[in-house]
Amino acid sequence: MVCCNVDAHDFRSLMMGGGTARHQLNFCGIRSQIDNTELMCADSSTGKWFRWERVSSVGKSGIGVFPAEPPPCAAATLCKDSPLKTGKLALLATLTAALAFGGLPAANAVATAPAPPTEIQDPAVPSTSGEATPDGTALPTQDATEPALPEATDPAHVQAPSEVASPAPEPVPAAEMAEQAETAETEDDGYVYVPVGEGHVVPGPDTPLVTEKDGSIRSAVESEHEHVEPMLARGGAASMLAAPARAGNIKVTLVRATVNGNGNLVNLPAARNSITSANNYWRSMSNGRLSMSIASERVHYSSTANASDDYATMMNKIAKELKWVDKPYTALVVFVPTADLRSGGYGGILGGGWTVGGTAGRILMPAPSSFTNNVVTHEVGHVLGLLHANSLQCTNGRQDVGSGNGGRWADGACTSREYGDTTDLMGSAQYNQPVINSYFWDAGNFGRGNEITDGGRAGTPRTYTLRPWGGTAANRAVKFTDPRSGDTYYIELRQPAGYDQYLQSGPSGNRGVKIVRADKANSWAVNSLIIPPSTRPFAGYYNGRHAWQAGQTFTTHAGTTVRINSVSAASASVTVTGPVTYDHSLRTVSPGDFNGDGSADLVSRRTDGTLWLSPGNGKGSFSSPRRIGSGWEIFNLIIGPGDYDGDGRNDLVARHVDGSLWLYSGTGVVGGSNEGYRPGRKIGAWGWDDFQRIIAVSNVNGGGPDLLAVRPNGQAFLYSGTGRGEHGPSSAAGTGWNQYNLLVGTGDFDGDGRPDVIGRTSDGSIVLRPGRGNGSFAAGSVIGTGWNVYSEILSGFDFDRNGRPDLIGRSPNTSLVFYSGTQKITQGYAAAVSTSTPGLGQAVKTLSVSDFNGDRRPDLLSIRRDGTLWLHPGQGKGAHGSPQRIGSGWNIYREVTSPGDFNGDGLADLIAVTHDGTLWFYAGTGKVDSRNEGYKPAFRIGTGWGIFNQVLGSPDLNGDRRPDLLARHRDGSLWLYRGTGRVGGGAEGYSPGLRIGNYGWENLVLTAAGTYDQDGTNDVLARTPDGALLLYRGQGNGTFRSAQNVGTGWNIFRELLGTPDTTGDRIPDLLGITPAGATRHYAGDGMRNEGYQQGRSAGKTG
Repeated sequence: MVCCNVDAHDFRSLMMGGGTARHQLNFCGIRSQIDNTELMCADSSTGKWFRWERVSSVGKSGIGVFPAEPPPCAAATLCKDSPLKTGKLALLATLTAALAFGGLPAANAVATAPAPPTEIQDPAVPSTSGEATPDGTALPTQDATEPALPEATDPAHVQAPSEVASPAPEPVPAAEMAEQAETAETEDDGYVYVPVGEGHVVPGPDTPLVTEKDGSIRSAVESEHEHVEPMLARGGAASMLAAPARAGNIKVTLVRATVNGNGNLVNLPAARNSITSANNYWRSMSNGRLSMSIASERVHYSSTANASDDYATMMNKIAKELKWVDKPYTALVVFVPTADLRSGGYGGILGGGWTVGGTAGRILMPAPSSFTNNVVTHEVGHVLGLLHANSLQCTNGRQDVGSGNGGRWADGACTSREYGDTTDLMGSAQYNQPVINSYFWDAGNFGRGNEITDGGRAGTPRTYTLRPWGGTAANRAVKFTDPRSGDTYYIELRQPAGYDQYLQSGPSGNRGVKIVRADKANSWAVNSLIIPPSTRPFAGYYNGRHAWQAGQTFTTHAGTTVRINSVSAASASVTVTGPVTYDHSLRTVSPGDFNGDGSADLVSRRTDGTLWLSPGNGKGSFSSPRRIGSGWEIFNLIIGPGDYDGDGRNDLVARHVDGSLWLYSGTGVVGGSNEGYRPGRKIGAWGWDDFQRIIAVSNVNGGGPDLLAVRPNGQAFLYSGTGRGEHGPSSAAGTGWNQYNLLVGTGDFDGDGRPDVIGRTSDGSIVLRPGRGNGSFAAGSVIGTGWNVYSEILSGFDFDRNGRPDLIGRSPNTSLVFYSGTQKITQGYAAAVSTSTPGLGQAVKTLSVSDFNGDRRPDLLSIRRDGTLWLHPGQGKGAHGSPQRIGSGWNIYREVTSPGDFNGDGLADLIAVTHDGTLWFYAGTGKVDSRNEGYKPAFRIGTGWGIFNQVLGSPDLNGDRRPDLLARHRDGSLWLYRGTGRVGGGAEGYSPGLRIGNYGWENLVLTAAGTYDQDGTNDVLARTPDGALLLYRGQGNGTFRSAQNVGTGWNIFRELLGTPDTTGDRIPDLLGITPAGATRHYAGDGMRNEGYQQGRSAGKTG
């Protein structure tokens, strides 16, 4: 049966077999009944129906028209004055021709007609209010169209969704009726449907609850806890990871669909009103950044979805029929006429939702009920990246629990009850729309961003004032981090305000302080977890005792307490106190002269909390320790600042485990009943535990000693001393201080009159950070290595009375090593001395060689632009004589270097690399005169060296006493070619290359190699583009320690060469060559002046 409905003119035209219908034709059942030979049409002016059918007699056939009763599809109505759709006209013409000329074609025969559009958009939905959404489309206000809320009673006592009668069928607009055409077979248009997986449902009061054997209670339907990739792009279970702050209008396609087994359509105003309600809610939660508007409304008669389908199956069938494609800031909202949805054989489900990247998704809803506005708004929460508001449930009643393994809590008696927080929109379905909790607010970046105070790590007691969470006040909630577990907790006040106004008539146990955290047993998504005053299982879906009341105290599983001081309708007061952990580690400080005898002393806190004084003898060692106190385990940091309160006697400063700072003023008397200090005085209330390290530094700006405090992120602050036993204001002291695992204030360590700081890096190097005298410190230079053998390094005072600050290292076994300070620090070389080296102004390449002419002095070789090679005989101390020409044609080489004696004959040799990467060896002769050029003819020793952009000859780097080659690859890696001492007879003089540096060397110029620190192994110097000079200390095995900055400003030189010893001290030197060819000589000092003398034993602290 095929039905049409046309106006009178078109009907008469069709009856006469002529004319063209000029109005929209509307069909029902066309494609499902295409093989039928009947066509029924109604005259819209009279409402009478006629049946067309083919009639035939012997030798003849034709069309007969007969009066008829209205067929089942008679509900079709005429949509006046809309253009004729091309596809519909073509299809009607096909049907008419078929009836006239011999029957209907097969289904695929009409596929050549233009396919009906996959989406029909109605004219703009009329608005009953003037409120405009961000895209300009008006929506009716919630008050204007939303059904009145029922009395605030237990939902179990009102009509459940399954009891809501289905609305009577309503007339279907013509444009919506066109959806029926989508059930026909069409040609492949390339569309690929992306299915959704198990989504996130909202159980209703009729959804069964399951009581487990241990007494815990859960809903029979729960979200699938499957792993999902972050921000999954279409389909699958929704990703609920936190999204950045979002802004925009979500365009809703609102679909009312029928399913096999229920052909009714849901009430359109109720469906529209649910979108309006969700729009109003999320605009409020997002501070106006997010909104929703109905972009199109559709009616869809599903041919595949069944009333008994699980909700995910139903959504997949309908969305596939609709050819739905998920796009950012779009949402598909489908209402079906069933009273509820089903999952896993259970009914009572009031909605299901999926997200696509936190700004798009799909929602499936049953027929509207009193819960619909809540549920649609809840499902939009899923679209925006939130999952469910769960409740901690412990059958043993414990207050809090840590996370275990495999999505479980550490205590097997505890579970997360999904939907259990019914004071939250993302909990179980209800008539109201509570405000989402502060954890969801924070995770989803809702609101303005200033609603939640970040209390940081809990420590010393801190009191906070809360304001109603449903209101609009800034800092109305607080979050803190438990210092032991690292878990973050959110505290908020729930009182009637805003969307929480419903609490006015609800259970009083839900008005008060609410404590929420992330549900770490369900960390696969953004689930929240309320911690109610009682975690024992509650009956039914709704708990009336979610909030904490005045006088109650919550304790985290790691020991932080939250005391509820007071609760009122307008505010609440809570105090958060971190757990107390005493420090039983061994600590030693140098307070200076603590007992008044004129010598600097040491003070140690032992593991039992007792305090001991080790008196100094003025010679860098210490007498047997003497006990001067107990109970010091309450402090996790002890500092010896010197005289902090300005009374002429040295003091102690200590940080309590609760983060407060205390001063113990020294008395200068130790003996008998005198412990050397007065009772402690608190000088910092709280917050000092935010710093990873605190050290005392000599006064910078006048007053008393200063404190340098470093946060874990490496940011440092200098708290100026006042000389009154308290600190003054702070100033920023730079970043990057977290590269040091130990810091110590040294006083004026380098003799420039300004206090300095020493830091130790993870590899055991100690770095001097010279003070600038203004509260900041210069970049560091390494003044020693191997200091990681010490547990503590002490300084800041003169222990041997030589007028200079010293260093003391304390080993784990409490033994001490004393290093007397010298206040003399160099970077490995003496000051520059201008020297004479004629002829270098014409050179394009210069290289340093050990004795090349046999006079036992290091020389220079230079290559000029014309390819001539010149010898500059060394005269000692960086000076050189007049140049002698010793060759030509050397401009064929890209690189020339001298490794020293490369073939083992005791003479300095040369190695050169051509532009094609061939490696050539020139054996030195040790003779340069009118007949001798100093080298033998070239011998090829390798190919393929074009992959390297620098080759440097080096003394022995791997401990075999033969010179080596270093090569820098084009990719920035560094390679070592170990010398063999054999060249010729098939021997190339080196072993296969070893990569000894991965990447990063491409920005460095290899400058020199030699034993610059005089430790018996050869080092490498390299220069950066900005002129910094880096020392890589050799380890004797072909590898190097981390770079040490040993100078800046070296980019003034055209070339910087490492030369063998030219001063007779057996220490290699440096020679800088300016662009004009002038030379400056830097005598090496072996890095002997690092600010301290060789260490010696100084006793023990215990």
